[in-house]
Amino acid sequence: MLLCCNFISENPRAIAFMHLAFLSSLWDNLLQKLHDYRTQQMESKEWVITQLYNQFFHQPTSQLFKLHAQLDKLVMQVYRFNETDDILEKLLKLNVELAEKEQSGEFVLGPQAPD
Repeated sequence: MLLCCNFISENPRAIAFMHLAFLSSLWDNLLQKLHDYRTQQMESKEWVITQLYNQFFHQPTSQLFKLHAQLDKLVMQVYRFNETDDILEKLLKLNVELAEKEQSGEFVLGPQAPD
């Protein structure tokens, strides 16, 4: 076990991979919680998703707001954005850049542990 820990602590790629795996697990768990919450609320209130978001999205005490705040925080961490960054603006810019690369025939690889 000690050998494994030494290898990981001295290997930036292994650390990055473990970090990515950990974030992926958090991401999956958070998305499942958000999905379950929205489904439960829509079914119990007999609402569509637009009604749910119109009613609760901007209320800081609502579970919907809190789950989205957690999601925003995780996105900021995964993409290494600053707290002052506008998440949607940065993600849109990244999406446009990747779309331009794909349209020009450049290969685009999805998320992975950095070198």
